[in-house]
Amino acid sequence: MRSKATILLSMAMIMLTVSLQAQTLEYVGSTLWTGAEDVKVRGQYAYCAFRNGLMILDISKQQEPIPVGRLYCSGRTILSLDLAGDFAYLADERTGLTIVDVSD
Repeated sequence: MRSKATILLSMAMIMLTVSLQAQTLEYVGSTLWTGAEDVKVRGQYAYCAFRNGLMILDISKQQEPIPVGRLYCSGRTILSLDLAGDFAYLADERTGLTIVDVSD
């Protein structure tokens, strides 16, 4: 019984130490790209399919992409993206296919 308490106390101390060290770290990154399932680039625009929607970015300044359009697809899990003409085709698990006019 005593050895179990010692093991649990040791684990708690290790977790506390790791937790304290993790608080001093700083994450530097972009939330725009978190979880992208598929990305297609056409001209100065990047079309990014996320699990719950589509984001269109103006990438003419590659160091500073600017969101120019967003579509939230409630309750869907987007799996892939394709472009043809003025349309984006989003394949998802729920409806199968969502077609979005991206001409504007």
